[in-house]
Amino acid sequence: MATTHVTGAIDVVGERGAAAQDLDPAASSQRRRVMVEGEVTEVTFSPATQSPRYRAVLHVQGRSGLRAGLGDSYVALLWHGQRSVPGIMAGTRLRCVAVVSFTDSVPTMYNPRYEIITPKRINR
Repeated sequence: MATTHVTGAIDVVGERGAAAQDLDPAASSQRRRVMVEGEVTEVTFSPATQSPRYRAVLHVQGRSGLRAGLGDSYVALLWHGQRSVPGIMAGTRLRCVAVVSFTDSVPTMYNPRYEIITPKRINR
């Protein structure tokens, strides 16, 4: 995975965008590292009596930045060992890179690298 040395941001040019079969457990024959982009729709974290875990659900829409044929779908993002992840909350737009695996037929990315996407502002 390529990152910039100054900021540590994800080099999206070098990453492979998700295809429809990458997020479908019936069509995917192997796990692959992919890049997905979408909006966080919900977050959950484990209670104090359990081991730390932070989970977010990313709504991925079929976009021009991703491969053709990818319709609306959801990807679970799971960070082990953390009760919170900076900047990750409902409504946040993210670009994530990780290996997609399927837990109970749900596409899941464990400890993904992420980049928060902010809307561009025009100052006049």
